[in-house]
Amino acid sequence: MANGNRSTKSAGAAGLLSLVVAVAALYFARAILIPFALAVLLAFLLAPLVVRLRHWGLGRVPSTMIVVLFSFLMLAIVGGAMTSQLADLAHKLPEYEQNIRRKLESLKSSGGGVISRMTRVVRNVTEELTPTPAPAKTQPGEERPVPVEIRRATFSPLELIRNVLGSVLSVVLTALIVIVFVVFMLIQREDLRDRLIRLLGAGRVNVTTQALDEAAQRVSRYLLALLGVNIVYGLVAGIGLYFIGVPNPLLWGLMAGLLRYVPYLGIWIAAAMPAAVAFGVDPGWVEVVIIFGLYVGVDVLVYNFVEPQLYGNSTGI
Repeated sequence: MANGNRSTKSAGAAGLLSLVVAVAALYFARAILIPFALAVLLAFLLAPLVVRLRHWGLGRVPSTMIVVLFSFLMLAIVGGAMTSQLADLAHKLPEYEQNIRRKLESLKSSGGGVISRMTRVVRNVTEELTPTPAPAKTQPGEERPVPVEIRRATFSPLELIRNVLGSVLSVVLTALIVIVFVVFMLIQREDLRDRLIRLLGAGRVNVTTQALDEAAQRVSRYLLALLGVNIVYGLVAGIGLYFIGVPNPLLWGLMAGLLRYVPYLGIWIAAAMPAAVAFGVDPGWVEVVIIFGLYVGVDVLVYNFVEPQLYGNSTGI
């Protein structure tokens, strides 16, 4: 009985140690694993385009390079458009300051000063519940504590440039790693599949090959369908914001398409940003309500009618 308990404890300790080692390995290898995971998704997304070009007579390497260069060129165009739109928005923000102050003042004075009274009550209760420190008593002949003055560090342009360059170099390095992984996976697609078959199903080569090819095709079709849905969602949101009169509708449309990849919270974050801009631009409150109604309404339609049909057809469910 004692030997059984001892072996159970040893197995539990070994399992815990293995878990700790695995978590530590994932943590220290995140600089490679995160770009690798992103590259796998991009490889599944771009594989149908590479296969189509190869069916048209192009070789493996030219097809891969054309698709990868075109894809990252489109990403660069989208990033440049978002950067220019953000710069234009930052330039316009001081114009909205007066309108935002006016709305905040109207909120404070709304309802006969209800919000102001509630704020004052909460502040008074907080002050009553917070104990005040007793003054320190000094003995005769004891020196008083020296007051400490906290000063901000001096601004260093070189330190700012170093921090900015460090962030930019980190992003560029990650992008280069992703590009290398994607190119390798697309060029060696069949070789990687054959090696996986030798590991998993060497005894049933035909069945394993068909299963892996079908799974890869379904994943690729699902990712393409998801990309198409998000592009259409961002397009509809941008057009709707343009007719509502929100500044920089292109930026908010791109953000809507990107943030829709974030489950649950992505749509609310995407709607909150143009609603905040409308809060500063429009003197009333109607635009804010219309923006949230637009985002939620389109998302409900897509989620309940478009996605089930599209994803079901693309994945064979």
